[in-house]
Amino acid sequence: MKHSHYGASSANRWLNCPGSINLIKEIPVTPTSDYAKEGTKAHKLAEICLNDNKNPADFMLLKPEILIELFGDDEAISEDMVEAVSVYVDYVRERSSKTTTKMYTEVRFDLDHIHQGMFGT
Repeated sequence: MKHSHYGASSANRWLNCPGSINLIKEIPVTPTSDYAKEGTKAHKLAEICLNDNKNPADFMLLKPEILIELFGDDEAISEDMVEAVSVYVDYVRERSSKTTTKMYTEVRFDLDHIHQGMFGT
């Protein structure tokens, strides 16, 4: 996934040190940790469940080819992940049932009109 050099999560750094934007480009990309991969997969699982009105447990017995299509790897969804994502999904559903506000999940946005290359999710 591509990241903006002007992302919100790094705004404290680049607002206080604009030169860091060019310096950061020179740092070699480090491999993603297993923990980061698991977190990304959990976020994707929650997104799918919320958007498609599914339950996390529905994804535990998927075939490897379906896992690859949905998550980019064939590692099975663990009971621990199902439990954690279920807590989050249930909370969001409960909160959203109490409002008429439309819920959005993982929506990409583009702020090129403010600064070229400024975007996020």
